[in-house]
Amino acid sequence: MATPRAFGGRKVIFNCRVWVWMAVSALNDAGVIKYTDYKALDEECQRYGTEAESAAAAGVSIRIAAHSG
Repeated sequence: MATPRAFGGRKVIFNCRVWVWMAVSALNDAGVIKYTDYKALDEECQRYGTEAESAAAAGVSIRIAAHSG
């Protein structure tokens, strides 16, 4: 899939973080949620990804639970 121009276009490879940005943006646009801090969202996605990668390398599975903060 291609990364939409609004999310970086060709400069950004489509990955799970882009998918999350797009999903949150669509929910926000539809009025389902109110969210504007995409930098914080990206940082949180990066943190979860790093934790999951480290856990997988150690042979440990993790569960990620959503929370509001």
